[in-house]
Amino acid sequence: MDTDLDNFAFLIGDTARILRGRFDFYAREAGVTRAQWLVLVMLMRNEGATQTRIAELLEVEPISLSRMADRLEAAGYIERCLNARDRRVRELRLTPEGHDLLKKLRLLGAQVMAEASKNVTPEDLEQFATTMRKFRSNLVAAGEMSK
Repeated sequence: MDTDLDNFAFLIGDTARILRGRFDFYAREAGVTRAQWLVLVMLMRNEGATQTRIAELLEVEPISLSRMADRLEAAGYIERCLNARDRRVRELRLTPEGHDLLKKLRLLGAQVMAEASKNVTPEDLEQFATTMRKFRSNLVAAGEMSK
Protein backbone atom coordinates (compact mmCIF):
# COMPACT_ATOMS: atom_id res chain seq x y z
CA MET A 1 0.00 0.00 0.00
CA ASP A 2 1.28 3.43 -0.95
CA THR A 3 1.22 5.64 2.15
CA ASP A 4 3.14 8.56 0.72
CA LEU A 5 1.10 11.52 2.01
CA ASP A 6 2.03 13.67 -1.00
CA ASN A 7 0.49 11.06 -3.26
CA PHE A 8 -2.47 10.78 -0.90
CA ALA A 9 -3.06 14.54 -1.01
CA PHE A 10 -2.87 14.43 -4.82
CA LEU A 11 -5.33 11.52 -4.86
CA ILE A 12 -7.82 13.45 -2.71
CA GLY A 13 -7.55 16.51 -4.95
CA ASP A 14 -7.74 14.52 -8.18
CA THR A 15 -10.74 12.54 -6.95
CA ALA A 16 -12.49 15.77 -5.91
CA ARG A 17 -11.80 17.22 -9.38
CA ILE A 18 -13.31 14.19 -11.11
CA LEU A 19 -16.26 14.15 -8.71
CA ARG A 20 -16.94 17.83 -9.49
CA GLY A 21 -16.83 16.94 -13.18
CA ARG A 22 -19.50 14.26 -12.73
CA PHE A 23 -21.68 16.72 -10.79
CA ASP A 24 -21.12 19.26 -13.59
CA PHE A 25 -22.33 16.70 -16.14
CA TYR A 26 -25.51 15.92 -14.24
CA ALA A 27 -26.15 19.58 -13.39
CA ARG A 28 -26.05 20.44 -17.11
CA GLU A 29 -28.47 17.56 -17.71
CA ALA A 30 -30.85 19.22 -15.21
CA GLY A 31 -30.41 22.65 -16.81
CA VAL A 32 -28.32 24.31 -14.10
CA THR A 33 -24.66 24.70 -13.23
CA ARG A 34 -23.01 22.91 -10.32
CA ALA A 35 -22.61 26.31 -8.63
CA GLN A 36 -26.35 26.95 -8.97
CA TRP A 37 -26.98 23.45 -7.61
CA LEU A 38 -24.91 24.36 -4.56
CA VAL A 39 -26.91 27.58 -4.09
CA LEU A 40 -30.15 25.60 -4.15
CA VAL A 41 -28.83 23.08 -1.63
CA MET A 42 -27.58 25.87 0.63
CA LEU A 43 -30.98 27.57 0.41
CA MET A 44 -32.70 24.31 1.30
CA ARG A 45 -30.52 24.13 4.41
CA ASN A 46 -30.84 27.87 5.20
CA GLU A 47 -34.28 28.86 3.96
CA GLY A 48 -34.78 32.61 4.17
CA ALA A 49 -31.08 33.48 4.44
CA THR A 50 -29.85 36.68 2.84
CA GLN A 51 -27.74 36.69 -0.30
CA THR A 52 -24.80 37.88 1.79
CA ARG A 53 -25.17 34.92 4.17
CA ILE A 54 -25.45 32.38 1.34
CA ALA A 55 -22.35 33.92 -0.30
CA GLU A 56 -20.47 33.54 3.01
CA LEU A 57 -21.57 29.93 3.41
CA LEU A 58 -20.51 29.08 -0.15
CA GLU A 59 -17.31 31.12 0.15
CA VAL A 60 -18.05 33.14 -2.99
CA GLU A 61 -18.10 36.86 -3.60
CA PRO A 62 -21.51 38.47 -3.03
CA ILE A 63 -21.59 39.72 -6.64
CA SER A 64 -21.06 36.16 -7.91
CA LEU A 65 -23.88 34.90 -5.73
CA SER A 66 -26.07 37.77 -6.92
CA ARG A 67 -25.58 36.74 -10.54
CA MET A 68 -26.38 33.10 -9.76
CA ALA A 69 -29.45 34.19 -7.81
CA ASP A 70 -30.56 36.36 -10.74
CA ARG A 71 -30.45 33.34 -13.06
CA LEU A 72 -32.17 31.06 -10.56
CA GLU A 73 -34.86 33.67 -9.97
CA ALA A 74 -35.39 34.18 -13.72
CA ALA A 75 -35.78 30.41 -14.10
CA GLY A 76 -38.39 30.40 -11.33
CA TYR A 77 -36.39 28.34 -8.81
CA ILE A 78 -35.94 30.99 -6.12
CA GLU A 79 -37.55 34.22 -5.06
CA ARG A 80 -36.25 37.26 -3.25
CA CYS A 81 -38.54 38.28 -0.41
CA LEU A 82 -38.49 41.39 1.74
CA ASN A 83 -37.48 40.83 5.34
CA ALA A 84 -40.40 41.54 7.68
CA ARG A 85 -38.23 43.53 10.12
CA ASP A 86 -35.98 45.36 7.65
CA ARG A 87 -37.43 46.06 4.22
CA ARG A 88 -33.96 46.85 2.86
CA VAL A 89 -32.95 43.21 3.38
CA ARG A 90 -33.88 40.57 0.84
CA GLU A 91 -34.19 36.94 1.84
CA LEU A 92 -33.82 34.09 -0.64
CA ARG A 93 -36.43 31.34 -0.69
CA LEU A 94 -36.95 28.29 -2.84
CA THR A 95 -40.09 28.26 -4.96
CA PRO A 96 -42.13 25.07 -5.42
CA GLU A 97 -40.29 24.65 -8.74
CA GLY A 98 -37.00 25.01 -6.89
CA HIS A 99 -38.02 22.27 -4.45
CA ASP A 100 -38.99 20.05 -7.39
CA LEU A 101 -35.64 20.69 -9.08
CA LEU A 102 -33.83 19.84 -5.86
CA LYS A 103 -35.62 16.48 -5.74
CA LYS A 104 -34.34 15.76 -9.24
CA LEU A 105 -30.85 16.98 -8.35
CA ARG A 106 -30.78 14.75 -5.27
CA LEU A 107 -31.51 11.74 -7.49
CA LEU A 108 -28.74 12.83 -9.86
CA GLY A 109 -26.40 13.32 -6.92
CA ALA A 110 -27.21 9.80 -5.75
CA GLN A 111 -26.30 8.59 -9.25
CA VAL A 112 -22.90 10.30 -8.99
CA MET A 113 -22.28 8.72 -5.62
CA ALA A 114 -23.37 5.31 -6.93
CA GLU A 115 -20.83 5.69 -9.74
CA ALA A 116 -18.15 6.72 -7.26
CA SER A 117 -18.85 3.94 -4.76
CA LYS A 118 -19.20 1.06 -7.21
CA ASN A 119 -17.30 -1.96 -5.82
CA VAL A 120 -16.79 -0.19 -2.47
CA THR A 121 -18.11 -1.97 0.60
CA PRO A 122 -20.08 -0.23 3.36
CA GLU A 123 -17.13 -0.96 5.64
CA ASP A 124 -14.76 0.77 3.20
CA LEU A 125 -17.05 3.80 3.11
CA GLU A 126 -17.26 3.99 6.91
CA GLN A 127 -13.48 3.73 7.29
CA PHE A 128 -12.99 6.37 4.59
CA ALA A 129 -15.45 8.72 6.29
CA THR A 130 -13.76 8.20 9.65
CA THR A 131 -10.34 8.92 8.17
CA MET A 132 -11.55 12.03 6.33
CA ARG A 133 -13.18 13.36 9.51
CA LYS A 134 -9.82 12.95 11.28
CA PHE A 135 -8.03 14.76 8.46
CA ARG A 136 -10.60 17.58 8.57
CA SER A 137 -10.38 17.85 12.35
CA ASN A 138 -6.58 17.94 12.25
CA LEU A 139 -6.59 20.66 9.59
CA VAL A 140 -9.15 22.75 11.47
CA ALA A 141 -7.06 22.44 14.63
CA ALA A 142 -3.88 23.39 12.75
CA GLY A 143 -5.66 26.42 11.31
CA GLU A 144 -6.83 27.49 14.76
CA MET A 145 -3.28 27.19 16.10
CA SER A 146 -2.03 29.37 13.24
CA LYS A 147 -4.23 32.30 14.25
